[in-house]
Amino acid sequence: MVISAAQWLQAGAITLAYLLLCGLCLRRPRAAADTAANTTDRATEARATLIAYASQGGSARALAQRHAATLGERGPVTLLALNQVKPRDLEQAHLALFIASTYGEGEPPDNALRFARQWMRDSGQGRGRLAHLHFGVLALGDSDYRHFCGFGLALNRALQGLGARPLFDAITVDRLAEASLGAWQERLLECAVLEPGDAVINSAAQADSLPAILTARECLNAGSPGSGAYHLRLAVPAHCRWQAGDIAVLDVPASGSVVQREYSIASLPEHGALELLVRQVCKDDGSYGLGSGWLTRSLAIGGDVCLRIRDNPAFHPPPAARPLILVGNGTGIAGLRAHLRARERSGASANWLVFGERTRAHDSLFDDELRQWQASGHLQRLDRVFSRDNGPQRYVQDVLAAEVAELKAWLDRDAAIYLCGSLQGMAPAVHRLLLEVLGEQGLEALTLEGRYRRDVY
Repeated sequence: MVISAAQWLQAGAITLAYLLLCGLCLRRPRAAADTAANTTDRATEARATLIAYASQGGSARALAQRHAATLGERGPVTLLALNQVKPRDLEQAHLALFIASTYGEGEPPDNALRFARQWMRDSGQGRGRLAHLHFGVLALGDSDYRHFCGFGLALNRALQGLGARPLFDAITVDRLAEASLGAWQERLLECAVLEPGDAVINSAAQADSLPAILTARECLNAGSPGSGAYHLRLAVPAHCRWQAGDIAVLDVPASGSVVQREYSIASLPEHGALELLVRQVCKDDGSYGLGSGWLTRSLAIGGDVCLRIRDNPAFHPPPAARPLILVGNGTGIAGLRAHLRARERSGASANWLVFGERTRAHDSLFDDELRQWQASGHLQRLDRVFSRDNGPQRYVQDVLAAEVAELKAWLDRDAAIYLCGSLQGMAPAVHRLLLEVLGEQGLEALTLEGRYRRDVY
């Protein structure tokens, strides 16, 4: 039988239609599967638990990391500093845990400034925006300050103002008190956020304790109108490591119990000892503060000390190529000295120190070392001001105010400003000056870039 050309064309068309139909049938399940997978991914992302932290000294960050590690074993978790939290993160999360330290007198830590501006100012205007969100707030603080846990409590109120629903009342914690941290863990268990056997508190904020021995103690300001400032050297195990900006947490005996006190470390491991600068706290009744009295009077040379190293990433060194302006007063020179030693090791000589104390004759702390650094060029600028010497009283903020042009020139060269010392008086005054010079947005940008860092107490 002879097949005509028309019949061949008809057969070809039928075959082509059949093949196209098969292709569509094969593609539709794949497309459906892709759509289902994308929907599942979005649903999974939407069900992620958000863990956000506001941390100045590192404790809140360490606790948040512990929470993320535990909860991450059972489901998706997003761990962010508060400044990194975007609207999408809050809008997609069904559960959020906020671990928030308070800086100074109720202020947000530096890594929460942007969040505070975007979400906590006039939060009532966004009422209902976060109505889908359940949350808990763990507020860390120090009851010695007037606004105890002020930022954490303000965060709790602001979230409710946005419509978010608290799992329970905010838990406040004084100096990482174990009982309060335990209460937080219990609330999370009751709400089924945690399961029996989960531990998000133990060892979350503290490293292992280390044995140390007091090997030397010297008063650096004999005759000062202020209280004594003592330079201590502690022998520590060879494996003990830290970097500039880290904190020594010491166990201090107190009426049959132990309390903890924190001090900026004034040395680096390669210097062969962990060094502190401790100011004696003298009370009105003639007694001494618990920590300073024990360290400067009661503890004998050769006596045992139990300590921990607290990582303090918010005050770690800047890149060596970045110029550094160091500002401080009193025992704040301890933390600044560690940074200058670290910069010397890395060959970074673009350093400017502005430091204040009471009298030149008695309070020129670490004078020989600072003069040597100035002579060698390691300190390009050294400005020391002594408030009790003859003439009108001047402080570090006055030095900076008189050198605004130089300050701006350093900042134009990408300099960082590190501030260490007294929370009362010095630190707020320097902060106000920087606000005047840079404006609110300029200072916030400097902070978010990691170029303005504070370790004050």
